Amino acid sequence: MSKYFPKIDPKTGRFLPIPNGEKPPKMKEMEKVLGLIFEDDYNEKYLKGNLGQKRFANRWGVTKNQIFANKMRGGRRSWVQMLDLEKKSKIKVEQETSHAKGCEICGEKDISLDRAHWKENVKGGSSRAFNILNLCPNCHRKLDRKDREITEKGRRVLLFREVKKIFENKITEETPQELLSICEHIISNRKFE
Repeated sequence: MSKYFPKIDPKTGRFLPIPNGEKPPKMKEMEKVLGLIFEDDYNEKYLKGNLGQKRFANRWGVTKNQIFANKMRGGRRSWVQMLDLEKKSKIKVEQETSHAKGCEICGEKDISLDRAHWKENVKGGSSRAFNILNLCPNCHRKLDRKDREITEKGRRVLLFREVKKIFENKITEETPQELLSICEHIISNRKFE
């Protein structure tokens, strides 16, 4: 635990905020422990890499809100706000690129696409990229009705897309486990009896 004593305003007795651009004590402490610079790790592992907010925050030993929150009580700011770091708008980028490409199974373009869950939402399927296919309403309906051809095409699309994404990023020690986990998820769900 760090021995940090916040600066106090002598007139009001309130804590003074950490100035913009200055790193908070917990961040400095974790930089020493991890042997990393926060900004570099944020760019490499979060913005360009495949770590989500929760996993990235766990890596740094703090809560997700401490790093990423937008509006905190009492005028407090997250680490991203303190250092004025770029934010990731992944959903918007994914939606723009997926709509331009069309349905991931039949390729139909210029239509409204559905975000179809590979492992059904009611069975605990997540909304993460490895569990979502961008489909036209017809293919989505066929997938939900367990059409064998559509299901197999969907499985191939998901496996190829997710494996490609892993290998396009920097390969780390965790890569084999991530690859195995994603492949097991895609292969084990939507099996035929």
